Amino acid sequence: MTGWRAVWRGLRLRPDVLEGVTVNDDFTDRVSDVPAILAARRPAWIGVQEGKREDYAGLLDDPRYAVVQRMTSDATRGVAVVLDLDQVRPVGRYVDDPRRRGHGYRQLTAAGLGILARGVVWQDVRIAGPLGRRRVVRLASTHRHPRRARARWSDFDGALVDWLLASPVPVWLAGDFNAPVAAVRLRGAATARRGRGIDGHVLTGPLRFVDRRARRLRKRTSDHAGVSALVRVPRRPEEGR
Repeated sequence: MTGWRAVWRGLRLRPDVLEGVTVNDDFTDRVSDVPAILAARRPAWIGVQEGKREDYAGLLDDPRYAVVQRMTSDATRGVAVVLDLDQVRPVGRYVDDPRRRGHGYRQLTAAGLGILARGVVWQDVRIAGPLGRRRVVRLASTHRHPRRARARWSDFDGALVDWLLASPVPVWLAGDFNAPVAAVRLRGAATARRGRGIDGHVLTGPLRFVDRRARRLRKRTSDHAGVSALVRVPRRPEEGR
């Protein structure tokens, strides 16, 4: 193995670095790419969009994985977070309150222009194992409106900023933004962004990408290829270096 692949694999071995994948799972083909991505790469987590046809907890049916997916409607179940419990551990108990540690779903925009309501789903975690005392990180997934409904982008971006700023912990957001992630108007709420095409990752606070660019994965059944990023989770300030 040579070149960036060797560097990528070496970075993944660092205990303070997590791999996350964002994937639009393409509800139209009735086949999920999530199990194959988990088996092939073993990322710490996956942020899913267009997942309304799937119950990911039932699909995976494996105690290694935890799923946060609100099953009450097509709109809420479209986004999901899948966690590898060998690498991250859920923390907190507050549901749907972005100001407190825990997990939840928050609607960002109502349905309109022929588009389902849009929201963000999240779970707060710590790195598993001996480094588990590191800071808590919020892992989240969202799906911005398609270009045909771009009149709603401003409303979505504004609500997303409010949600990001409400978090008491750093956020790692995966998403299909239906535009380059750098074009999403987050007004200083994000500290770093990486993407390939319209799919990408957003960070806040002290989280940092350790790769120069996000990596597009091999295309599977979806019309989107998954996009992977490596992120360093630093110690809390009181823990030193």
